[in-house]
Amino acid sequence: MGAPMASCLARAGHDVAGYDVVPGRAASLAAGRLRAADTIAAAARDADLVAVMVATPEQLEQVLSSLLGPPGAPALAPGTIVMITATVGPEAVAAAAGRLAGQAVVDAPVSGGVARARL
Repeated sequence: MGAPMASCLARAGHDVAGYDVVPGRAASLAAGRLRAADTIAAAARDADLVAVMVATPEQLEQVLSSLLGPPGAPALAPGTIVMITATVGPEAVAAAAGRLAGQAVVDAPVSGGVARARL
């Protein structure tokens, strides 16, 4: 669902950096305002808003670890909004918000599948 959502944002005039765990998937979408990033941290760097689209709490944890980075070198700038668009459950989102102290965290689960995400 992330790919069509990223494409919609780019078509609406937003600069979008995308990352996917499948090598080459994000690069296949790159065009215009949509660019591929080699890592999660690279996709998030300098972003005003980071949308996280994952399927499981474990995947959310992997993304958070990449965003928070090593001590003293987080990928997120202070004040970056982190929007969790996954249906990982309230406990996982609350835990993420606790780890992301200093960032605005938005719980925005989505449904409807790939076809609806294209709209």
